[in-house]
Amino acid sequence: MERAVAFKRDLLTVDCVCIIFELGESLVEIDEDMEGYAEVEAEMVAALALPKDWFAPVIQPPFATNHTQIFPRHC
Repeated sequence: MERAVAFKRDLLTVDCVCIIFELGESLVEIDEDMEGYAEVEAEMVAALALPKDWFAPVIQPPFATNHTQIFPRHC
């Protein structure tokens, strides 16, 4: 994996957290409404040593896209 970016989609009444994984020439997108998302997120947090609140800049403010690169992390 070369890069992972989290963001939100505005679904009018709620937001949907999404993650795009850049895998060489391919992009794979998952979102929090998909079956297995929680398991993928848990593995991602463990494998990438992400802080437990990695999603904070993604979810606030509401209804904004908030693109946030989560891998590789930039200090």
